[in-house]
Amino acid sequence: MNRLTATTAACVACIFALCLASTCPPSYAQEAVTKTKTVQWRASNGWRTWSEDGLVRLSHHFAIPPEGACRIEASDASAVAWHPGGGAEDGAIRSPGRVELFFDAPATVQRSLWVLMRRGTAEGEISILEGVDATWGGSVSWVKPELPDADWHWVRGNPREYRQGARELQLDRITPGVEIAAFVLSDDPDAPPGEDWRDLPPAEHVEWANGEAFTDYLRYAAVRHWRAARLTGVQLNGGRVVMRCSFDHGESWQPVPDDGDLAGIAPAEVGDLRLRVGVL
Repeated sequence: MNRLTATTAACVACIFALCLASTCPPSYAQEAVTKTKTVQWRASNGWRTWSEDGLVRLSHHFAIPPEGACRIEASDASAVAWHPGGGAEDGAIRSPGRVELFFDAPATVQRSLWVLMRRGTAEGEISILEGVDATWGGSVSWVKPELPDADWHWVRGNPREYRQGARELQLDRITPGVEIAAFVLSDDPDAPPGEDWRDLPPAEHVEWANGEAFTDYLRYAAVRHWRAARLTGVQLNGGRVVMRCSFDHGESWQPVPDDGDLAGIAPAEVGDLRLRVGVL
């Protein structure tokens, strides 16, 4: 089932589904038949959230210091998606396919990401697709680490600009089998952290207070009317969940009543609906 989970004190788990009544066109010598369907929705993307296999959760971010460097244990990354057989152990992550690090920049700064990694079981050339705010159209580029042996090595990403505010660093399409122990965000692109990297100050870890998840669009011809959008299995810890819906591919949004009743909303000629779920 599709779930929306939050790691902060807002919402622990939500399952969302849509009920609609559709008029099926009549076959030969038959009348039109009205059916009610319940559709489970899949999360596509979000803001301050991480989506994977239908699971969506609020994530955390790290404050970028005004100068110097800070360290992040690999297992403390904002989000990780794994290759088959991947996992976390002793602070390191094994065979990640994608890693997300969310940052909050107090001002626009230039920083380089250093990654402590080793080959592990990876074979051949190692590659990582790196970008900042790539989900929202930011540029990406490849990093090709040189890992000549089985030892740990510091690998530098491409120097990047972190504009003031919330930023999202992605390491994607990581070669299967690679192991990563730590990240260091530094204002010095030429000096690898070295063996004493644990003496660097840890990055300040901050939980997001709210976020949003967006469902994929689903389109149905001949929708007679929408019935309801339901959230079930919700556990609130002093927070709340709100929903908005769009029937024009996100051009405009309108609130969904607390009971999820959509009966008062007339569908367009083609049933096109997207849900926007906010965790506050």
